[in-house]
Amino acid sequence: MVVKEAGGVGMIMVNSDNFGEDLVADAHLIPTAAIGYRGGEAIKSYILSNDNPTATITSRVTKLHIQPSPVLAAFSSRGPNPITPKILKPDFIAPGMDILAGWTGFTVPTGLTEDTRRVKFNIVSGTLMSCPHVSGLAALLKAAHPTWTPTTIKSALMTQFEP
Repeated sequence: MVVKEAGGVGMIMVNSDNFGEDLVADAHLIPTAAIGYRGGEAIKSYILSNDNPTATITSRVTKLHIQPSPVLAAFSSRGPNPITPKILKPDFIAPGMDILAGWTGFTVPTGLTEDTRRVKFNIVSGTLMSCPHVSGLAALLKAAHPTWTPTTIKSALMTQFEP
């Protein structure tokens, strides 16, 4: 919002050192390119080393059939918790970053009051997106095995599935 109010027509959003190279898709009011911390440092160095720095952002073609390595999101718990030692670890991890999901027309994609757009889908990240994946699997297991207890279903989810 600040960039738009200042007359900006686009922006490059750079991760902090804490988030490193993990990129999360989120909505913005103006065209935005998100880059990791190292890329941001390189851009900053270039800007500071030139009297008249310029850049061009070109669109890239989507590459199909490329399987990226599994990466745990920066906001995900890895356990054990150094602050609260009683929290050992998560029992599972599930897809929860940059998930294309249905979106109500009553809220805007950015959550900002200045945003007047209405969309049917949005890219969302967080445990609110990983929970439906695991809940759906648990429901399928319960339907296939009606006598299984919640503990049995949890055990099956933890021991019988591979990415």
